[in-house]
Amino acid sequence: MSQQPTEFDPFRSALGDLVSSGSITPAQADAAWRAGIGQPAILHRGETVAVALGTTLLSAAVTLALWWSRFDDGLDWAVYGPGLGAALGLVVVALLAWKLVGDPERRANLIAWPGAAGAVGVGLMIGVGMDDTAGTVYVVGAVILALSVVGHLITPRPPFLFSALLGLLMLYLQAVEDLFGDALDIDELGDNAGMVSAVATVLFVVVVTILGRRYLPGGEMLGVVVGLVGTLALTVLAIGLGVIGFFMSMFDAFTSDFATGFGESGPDGLSVTDELPSAVEGGEFGGPAMDNVPFGDSGPQAGVFDNDLWVVLLCGAALVGFWLWLAWRDGPVGYRVLGLTTGAVLVPVVSVALGTEHPGVWTVVALAGGLLVFGAVVSRAVIRSR
Repeated sequence: MSQQPTEFDPFRSALGDLVSSGSITPAQADAAWRAGIGQPAILHRGETVAVALGTTLLSAAVTLALWWSRFDDGLDWAVYGPGLGAALGLVVVALLAWKLVGDPERRANLIAWPGAAGAVGVGLMIGVGMDDTAGTVYVVGAVILALSVVGHLITPRPPFLFSALLGLLMLYLQAVEDLFGDALDIDELGDNAGMVSAVATVLFVVVVTILGRRYLPGGEMLGVVVGLVGTLALTVLAIGLGVIGFFMSMFDAFTSDFATGFGESGPDGLSVTDELPSAVEGGEFGGPAMDNVPFGDSGPQAGVFDNDLWVVLLCGAALVGFWLWLAWRDGPVGYRVLGLTTGAVLVPVVSVALGTEHPGVWTVVALAGGLLVFGAVVSRAVIRSR
């Protein structure tokens, strides 16, 4: 054992006895003694930083290839080839570490992040090669998910959970689009888009969280991460619906003012309320026909997404209840943070998106609910403490 101490070391003496008895080898004793004085921790930190740097550089090569390989017509192998090589290189690093590195921590360090990044990179490069072929998203998501599951079985570390979540999310979103494409088609302005998206988000978060907790080591972390994704998705959805509703309100006000300004006869004898819609429908003014607008001849109306916003709010409340239930069942503190964040962010966003005329009502309801809960909790604590 190197770096022998100048004074008696009972730990080193015990290791020497184990070597003498043949229980461990001198190399194992040296590794154990180094671990005892803290040297490997410094070495591992350096290796961790180096692995992170290498993974970052190879991942950058993959994303460059993802962006530029089909920037012009056809597949540019001068860009695609190095990107594919970088993705495969990450996987090869993980495989070599699995087979050749004996130290468990060093092996896991070289497998986790390179392996997870390699799984994502290989899937994306396959997608670039397939281009717009039918089922491309399913193939990419399945490859990422499969490689991540294999990597997690070999080394159960969080990076593989994150990459598996990405693959699963791709599969889920494509399936939702295929099943509810008409409702989610932005060109058609389907007025059920928000409802379908909100419900799909809740189902994804709940199912992934339950399965992760039940079957995966480190599944609690996966549940918190997917919960964060769900909160972000619902918030962005509410903001998007609110912005669309705002412009619809402006359009509705403009058409109303237009009709009011010209009266029933309109300019040049044109009846604004009767003749203008039919003229627009027939393309009389050089514009496209409006026969297929889903909201009828009068165009989109303000408030058409109000029901969707209420569903978004209910879905957020369902997720808050779900996370607090998990926290009650000894879940990590992350679930309580998710509940707090979702309630504090989503409720005001939805109230603004709905254009509520009396926000004080929302505030009073939230205040009353909070005071009732704390009143019950404090009363119970006082009674139980006596």
